[in-house]
Amino acid sequence: MDRRKLLLACVALTLAPLGAAAAGVSPSSHGLTVPLRVILPFGHDRIDLGPEALVAVEEQARTLVRDPALAVRLEGHADDTSSPEYAIGLGQRRADAVKTRLQALGIAPNRITTMSYGRERPAVPGDSPEARAQNRRVEMVIQ
Repeated sequence: MDRRKLLLACVALTLAPLGAAAAGVSPSSHGLTVPLRVILPFGHDRIDLGPEALVAVEEQARTLVRDPALAVRLEGHADDTSSPEYAIGLGQRRADAVKTRLQALGIAPNRITTMSYGRERPAVPGDSPEARAQNRRVEMVIQ
């Protein structure tokens, strides 16, 4: 077994307990493709990016500028305090806000896709203020 295959086998075995297939790890011509997932928090019923989220978006925009082959998927989420229909719309508005910022930083629109899961995929179960805060987010998936 050559070194490259051995390394890929080790990476696959390391990621297997983490649910690599569910995390989007896939084979490519360069070995394994592992998407980078960045979590951007939002306030209750808000679509504006806070200071920490702005910094994270700017960091990822630099990565996207350096490698034009990369694309980003923005997945909007909401907590469980509103109707499912409203939460889908809110998640989409959050994803769109991040897309607008990425475009302002020079990322072409055709490299950005947006979608909303609303309240259907909570990051943390529960109805505590802490759990709800973690569920109000956009996940940037860079591939």
